[in-house]
Amino acid sequence: MKESNITSGKSKWYGRLAWLFLILFSVFWSLGTFFFSVLLGFSALFAFFAFHYSDLKISLFDSASDQGNKSYTSPTGSPVQSEPALIVRRIIRVFIIIVGSFVLFTFVAGIFSSKDKNAPVQATDATDNETSAAGDNDDATSYTNKGIELFNNGLYDSALFYYDKVLAINPNDADGIYNKALAYFMKQDYRKSVGIVKKCLRLNPDYNTGWWLLGDDYYSMNQYDSALISLEKAYRNDYSDSGFLELLGDTYLKSDNRSKAKDIYLQVIQQDTTKADVYKQLAELDPDNANVYRARAAALERTPK
Repeated sequence: MKESNITSGKSKWYGRLAWLFLILFSVFWSLGTFFFSVLLGFSALFAFFAFHYSDLKISLFDSASDQGNKSYTSPTGSPVQSEPALIVRRIIRVFIIIVGSFVLFTFVAGIFSSKDKNAPVQATDATDNETSAAGDNDDATSYTNKGIELFNNGLYDSALFYYDKVLAINPNDADGIYNKALAYFMKQDYRKSVGIVKKCLRLNPDYNTGWWLLGDDYYSMNQYDSALISLEKAYRNDYSDSGFLELLGDTYLKSDNRSKAKDIYLQVIQQDTTKADVYKQLAELDPDNANVYRARAAALERTPK
């Protein structure tokens, strides 16, 4: 094989390697790691080799090649290069050594500098995360308070806007999920409320007000068996809010369990003696004391509110 063909083949391969490392550098440089600058160094090195083995001539030495930059034959018959040609080759070797040293230094420095930078970056990130978490908690509290204020004023859609902001900060905030489900309940979108409050109960199975809301959702949809399952869960947890107990009594009554309904209603009036509707129910459930219950209910209805 002729020497010119070998030289041309080397030039092509070095050229391909130069393009390959340049492409790799362009792909990975955005990662911001010092290590990937090595790829640019390799690309420059192989580009130089490709140029060195190519047929291109450097114009700076064209005039020298016409005069003294030619080889001559020694007395022994072997070709000997002229002094200018030797100088050019030495310059090329020195340049290759400098470029290679730079690539090696860049590679080593990239490895060690990345290790040195990890610790302070992590410490800064930890501090930033704590500051960010504190800010998020403040924002979540502010959004919750604003949502509750709007909810109390009957602006349920506006309240939902702020509850969603709370959940965007902490998707697993059980209180935030409950508030959102309660807003849908007030909008009479009971099925939507059911789906949301179930998520709250998966996060906190002992969230008694969540079981109350779920039971109220089912009760509002006339699904009394499902309502009882939910309400009894809270009742077994010793939850005894008078409003909750009244709903439980109503559900037992809808399920035609009159004795349990009576027992629950009695617990209601032990806590709150102002519920006229409960006295009316007891008058139906306890005929022996019906007159007493009806009188109490009538007196409450006459009392100015």
